Amino acid sequence: MERLKRIPYGESNFEKIIQNNYYFVDKSEFIKTIEEFGGAYLIFLRPRRFGKSLFLSMLEHYYDIDRKNQFDELFNGLWIHKNPTSLRNLYPVLKFNFSGIPTDGEQELVKLGFYSSVKNSLSFFINKYKERYKITESIKKYIFNSTDTSIMMKNFIAKMHELNVRYYLLIDEYDNLANNILIEHGENRYKSSTQGGGFLRSFFAVIKNGTDNRTIERLFITGVSPLVLSDVTSGFNIGDNISVSASFANMTGFTQNELQGLVNYYIEQNEIENTKKTEILKDMKDWYNSYLFCVGTEKLYNSDMVLYYLHTYLRDKIKPINMLDENVRTDYKKLKFLITKAKKLNGNFKALRNLLEERDEEYEFVKSFSIKEIEDDNNFVSFLYYLGLITFNKKRGLFYNFIVPNRVIKKMLWGFVEKSLKEAGGLEFDSSAYGKMFNRLGYDGDLFPLLNYIFDRFYNAVSNRDFIYKEAGVKGFLLAFLNMSYLYKVSSEREENKGYIDIILEPSLSLFDDMRPDNYIIELKYITKEDLENKKTNMIEKYKNDAIKQLARYEKNLVGSIHKIVIIAGNTKLYFIEEIY
Repeated sequence: MERLKRIPYGESNFEKIIQNNYYFVDKSEFIKTIEEFGGAYLIFLRPRRFGKSLFLSMLEHYYDIDRKNQFDELFNGLWIHKNPTSLRNLYPVLKFNFSGIPTDGEQELVKLGFYSSVKNSLSFFINKYKERYKITESIKKYIFNSTDTSIMMKNFIAKMHELNVRYYLLIDEYDNLANNILIEHGENRYKSSTQGGGFLRSFFAVIKNGTDNRTIERLFITGVSPLVLSDVTSGFNIGDNISVSASFANMTGFTQNELQGLVNYYIEQNEIENTKKTEILKDMKDWYNSYLFCVGTEKLYNSDMVLYYLHTYLRDKIKPINMLDENVRTDYKKLKFLITKAKKLNGNFKALRNLLEERDEEYEFVKSFSIKEIEDDNNFVSFLYYLGLITFNKKRGLFYNFIVPNRVIKKMLWGFVEKSLKEAGGLEFDSSAYGKMFNRLGYDGDLFPLLNYIFDRFYNAVSNRDFIYKEAGVKGFLLAFLNMSYLYKVSSEREENKGYIDIILEPSLSLFDDMRPDNYIIELKYITKEDLENKKTNMIEKYKNDAIKQLARYEKNLVGSIHKIVIIAGNTKLYFIEEIY
């Protein structure tokens, strides 16, 4: 009987996955696609934890000339084993990985860490292939005669050129080091590393020269965004960016068929009950699906999130309560510098809030931008797309509409907005008390302590009134804090009966089957100073009546237990909050 295949959660080494009987989702057909349509020097960008490193590892094992005898062992049963290309096992492979390099010290220490990483990779290459290409000790000594990374790489390229060694260069997480410098040390340190005579810019200039003389015969670079590449190379002039090409849209991540094949395997092995299949697939579709990397192609699942869910389920025999794998969580600091400056919210915050509230905005998608251009709306939105925080929805002419792909990203982003509002507004917030209020809502049906607590915090906010106060700001604040719990799915502007529900809370019964099955629909009205000064009409009463009519219309198409809430808020106080029966 075949041994049960293990879930490759957290694994990115192709050889280890194959040799240790892990379940492998076959992406090997894309090797042929790359050779036929991709060109020799490629850049492939995807969000964190989306399978890039594993794909790169597969390329490494497929093309490595010293692994020719392993081809049958490693690739048997995969698509490429039956359809090998002419370039199979043709190259020595040089691989760099720029993740994990320490950035918490002074600039010279960071440069030393980068030097050590590159040197280790070059040493591995030299020791691995020295017999095949007659790389002598004197050549090795020449290559390593400098403590400058760019000079060392330049020496390596020169000697490989003399020896007529043409190799495949793989660079994983090309932007990880620079991004961490930006996060931990700010824009000035980042610019000194990536622009002008910066050490990263100099290194990538040497790489470009290696492609010019064909010492680097083929190149495949992975990363998250084009931000760093634009700064270190003045744009995509060292290769083709295939990140939004339809031919490569599904090269990482899981398709619906791939996910179903994975779940079906564990059902067949009696590790998952067949009766749970529909529920499991629904969970993952709701929380992990809908990434779209080219309009018109198939929506994808984040592979890490799927494997996290199944790893937990198979281990504990219950689904994870925390649907967000902490390894996927985008560090708050990664966006902090984009939307706050000196503890003030900027225009990027407004763009982020509009995306979260699903306003039908259109943006130009930008393939290349530098750090100095990041506050432009189109660049900022494109950056969020590359981070995997939003995704393509639809295209009209040259413009795109973007959406947040799924519940796990929406929860993560609203959490980020909540932290930004706390910092910029100087909010004092008791997370423990807030969690208990949410629990009272979910299990006792007591909504108003929660809402009153949120509005109390809102009206205590003292800064950034341009972004916080106004109707959109009130709603954005409310949405940010309602999205903090897993107990409810929170939606905004959902279309119902020729109208749009401001906010709807639906219980997460698949996660918490013992909570109350009640749904809450909220109509929020914003009352201005001019409304209050209107002597002819009682505007509070008018808005209340309008809201009641709207809620009654929405309720007709909804099923289950529905609670209707009217809220009338101004820029200094809450005027009305009540459930309508």
